Amino acid sequence: MTASAARLLIACCVLALLRIGYVTLGSAEVLHMEDYDIAQSLVHGDGFTQSLTSGPTAVKAPLYPLFLASILYVAPVGGLLFAALLQHLLLSFAPYVVYKALNGWVDEKAAILSAWILLCHPSYWVYPNTLEATNLFVPGAIACLWFVRTRLEAQRSAPVDMHDALCAAALAALCLVQPVVLPFVLAALFVIIRRRKHGFLLVLVALVVWTPWTLRNERQFQRVIPFKSPVWMNVYEGFGVQSHGLPSLALVDSATTQRIDSLRRVQSDVEMETEYKQVCIRILQDHPMQYLKKCVVQVWRYWSFPPRYRESMWSFSFLGGRVVPEMLLSLACVLGILWRPIRQQRIVQWIVVALIYVTLVYALTQTQNIRFKLDVEWLECIVLGLILSEWLAEGRKNHEALKDRNLDKESSPSYF
Repeated sequence: MTASAARLLIACCVLALLRIGYVTLGSAEVLHMEDYDIAQSLVHGDGFTQSLTSGPTAVKAPLYPLFLASILYVAPVGGLLFAALLQHLLLSFAPYVVYKALNGWVDEKAAILSAWILLCHPSYWVYPNTLEATNLFVPGAIACLWFVRTRLEAQRSAPVDMHDALCAAALAALCLVQPVVLPFVLAALFVIIRRRKHGFLLVLVALVVWTPWTLRNERQFQRVIPFKSPVWMNVYEGFGVQSHGLPSLALVDSATTQRIDSLRRVQSDVEMETEYKQVCIRILQDHPMQYLKKCVVQVWRYWSFPPRYRESMWSFSFLGGRVVPEMLLSLACVLGILWRPIRQQRIVQWIVVALIYVTLVYALTQTQNIRFKLDVEWLECIVLGLILSEWLAEGRKNHEALKDRNLDKESSPSYF
């Protein structure tokens, strides 16, 4: 371990201790939503449901509720606190895993800088006090990036081994936390499969991971739902003012809203998909240009903050912990990429593609929550680390060149 890596690891440990103190001694509330309700139902033996009255659900991908349920089962008293604490610990050491994932693909200084930027990102300090899937997805995605890098460094045309199988299983499991990552999971599996003898076996590994949840949903709802049910629901929610902030683009009339709200009380989320689909298709047919305008507005909302946070925008905690860091990070990445080409073009290109893809997904659906952007904001930390590394290297190079020229001038003879 180099001195830079050791300092980074020590900083992660110090941050972990500070987080433990913040959770156990601080007064910050641990917030929870649907995932926690499902986890409680699992612990109580009621199945994957938000409540006994609502019945079985597939509104959430399964792994994060199972993660919470395992904590609640082990710690029935203080489970909320333990869940938040574990999330803080996972994100405390995520920067070191970023370093491990990048070191080798890029030079060590770039990997270290990327890790430090993530470590200093204040949004990831606070958000683990909310029990949301982002807090498992981000460290899981970073770990998968490390696994993929190690597999790509392995010998070409070698037979599939246990490490390849574990990597495929981890990638497949990531989709059961946040399904939006599926295209990149498939791309990573495809690249690994091409480099392995009998690589098709890794497809079987992924299917083994996905099959139990898919079979449960087929048995429960008589539909193939590989990850989670909301598709048209997200499009429908995107028409609400809370997603884009403009009353002129609230395209669902009050009568339809009341009807949908009434149906939600008696139908499951899977059954409601048919109702959402009918409403959304009618709106898309009747108001195509307004829908496109709404999508453009939601791109801005995704890269700034959702309207629901407008009232708290000017509070010191929200301004310093979310708005300013997010804006500065995004602006620095965009300007850095446009300023000049980066040596690690392939990595930056993949990250830019990922950011564009995720932006389009939420522009076409809805942007009501901060966590949608936090799922991928760590990728911007990597881009900024690469940019700063090249700037610093160029600065050192120019400084050395200037120093050498000055030395040449001092050593050259003077005849006057």
